[in-house]
Amino acid sequence: MKFLKKSSLPLLSLALALMLSACGGQLEYTAIERNSEMTGGSLTFSYDRESHTAIFGGQGEFVQFYSKDITKGWEEDGCRVGIVLTAPSSIKDFESGSLTIDGKKFIAGEFYQTVNNQKVGRVELTPLVSQDKREIEIKISWSENSPAQVYKIKIKDGTEFMQRP
Repeated sequence: MKFLKKSSLPLLSLALALMLSACGGQLEYTAIERNSEMTGGSLTFSYDRESHTAIFGGQGEFVQFYSKDITKGWEEDGCRVGIVLTAPSSIKDFESGSLTIDGKKFIAGEFYQTVNNQKVGRVELTPLVSQDKREIEIKISWSENSPAQVYKIKIKDGTEFMQRP
């Protein structure tokens, strides 16, 4: 590019990057938080921002067993971990979007939390985990036009699972 000075190339690159990000580029990932209120918070918890993975447990720790409870949306008995996902700040439409967890798809009205009869950008999940199901993938499109994001839940090796009392 003969018409540009070498010193102006970094500025041009920065301007181009800003334009692309403003035109529907990457949507920022938010961290997964532990939801101790929905499931026992005694497990060690960490979040890996690079892989977008919530990691529970450790050697000699136990995932709690919970009985079926329709009021909480728990249609089956089993061991559960509780997480909270918060929509990126740029998302304002909580009436559209979709979430898939364990191959089961939910539409926005089924997964966004409701506060004072209004949907908010918060999603509480309490998936079943077991010795045979130590990793779970969550795919979420926060709104109709947002790109899908993938989060994961992982139960560390050495973590044990309580049995039905």
